[in-house]
Amino acid sequence: MDLTDIQPMLEWLRSHHEWLAISIMLIALVESLAIAGIILPGVVMLFGAATIAGSGVLDVWTTLIAAFIGAVLGDGISFILGRVFHRHIANWWPFTRHPQWLEDGEQFFHRHGGKSIAFGRFIGPVRPIIPLVAGMLDMPATRFYVVNIISAMAWAPVYILPGYLVGASMQVSPPVSEDVLIILAMLFGSSLFFAFMSGYIHDKIQSPDNLSIASDRLFISGRYLMVASGISLILITCLVVIGELKFANAAITQWLVFNHTGLMNQIMVAITLIGNHEVQLVWLGLAAIWLIINRQWKLALALCILITGVESVLWLMKWGLDMNRPDNPAELVRFSFPSGHTTLTTFLSLWFARYIALAIPEVKRPWIWSIGIIIAMLVGFSRLYLSVHWTTDVLGGVALGTLGFSIWLITCGRFSDTEPPQHPVILVTTLLIISTVMIALIFPAARTIYLG
Repeated sequence: MDLTDIQPMLEWLRSHHEWLAISIMLIALVESLAIAGIILPGVVMLFGAATIAGSGVLDVWTTLIAAFIGAVLGDGISFILGRVFHRHIANWWPFTRHPQWLEDGEQFFHRHGGKSIAFGRFIGPVRPIIPLVAGMLDMPATRFYVVNIISAMAWAPVYILPGYLVGASMQVSPPVSEDVLIILAMLFGSSLFFAFMSGYIHDKIQSPDNLSIASDRLFISGRYLMVASGISLILITCLVVIGELKFANAAITQWLVFNHTGLMNQIMVAITLIGNHEVQLVWLGLAAIWLIINRQWKLALALCILITGVESVLWLMKWGLDMNRPDNPAELVRFSFPSGHTTLTTFLSLWFARYIALAIPEVKRPWIWSIGIIIAMLVGFSRLYLSVHWTTDVLGGVALGTLGFSIWLITCGRFSDTEPPQHPVILVTTLLIISTVMIALIFPAARTIYLG
């Protein structure tokens, strides 16, 4: 079913804006509700309603909160139904015709336990069934509601923001420059390639059953990566110092300014905030706490020392080279090379990608690596797009961040850190929630600073 099949509902919502927030909440509730969520096209309905909200009818926070409340209520009602009726539910329609739905839900729940509540929100047919099964199998209510609320915070942006952005883009003409889209597509393509190669190589290193062999290989791979990134950083620095790339820097910056559009300006401000020191400190803090929870005290201390070292090298290079930024009033600090946003985001994105990838099946790991590399590249591109850094600044930041990550791999090899981590879902969910809230709080002021 597509948007044309629910066109009457969308037309009614366009004519009755006052009901839009309540309608989004009810659609999210039905989408999460057992049985009803299987039958009704909740995802399509949410996309259409979010598109209307993004056209200027509702602000993004009201839209997200409405969807969040509906998702929590939908899963909560399903859980209560499971607790009250237990095995009698198997006699309800449509389970009498499709008993495999409940069987698949139970298998999924037994395989993943309480985490299935979070996973289930994002996995097709089992999405509305898992809370019902959790109630049938007498999952502790307190644990269910904690996971229910936390996972709904991540679910709402994933299901609402795409439609909301489409609606917002319709208010801007043109919404996005075709040339910029081509550049972004190239970034995504190259990111996927490097991510799959990185994931493949890393998994081959981690594969031996003998942990000492795996540690030795990890140590050696870290040294090779350190040499490659170190040479790249030295080469880029030399080109910057002798001024060979000034013309290319200026040409790229001028071309990007020419291709600015209203929607892309807003998106790039939000992306560049991922690299802000406030947000990156949250990433570092969560990473250190996570290592401590996993009783890896030495690695937690090593991570803090390494980040301090990378930051120190970064500012020594900035002050020592004293390169001017593009003429943009957004940045009061003139030191340009290398980009601090890009450096820290590259290091921490690769760090999180490595640990999360270790906790999932090998076949899916390259996709996690790709997300980490794409985030780093998008933050770097946002610095170019907003004219607060030159191209060489971003390349230098990528090289320095990768150099720091290579040192981390060497450190892990020394400490024999080859075991899969524990509780990665909790780490990622907490990271997403806190980062999203911080970026949303910073965004209004940052938009004024960067865009005037």
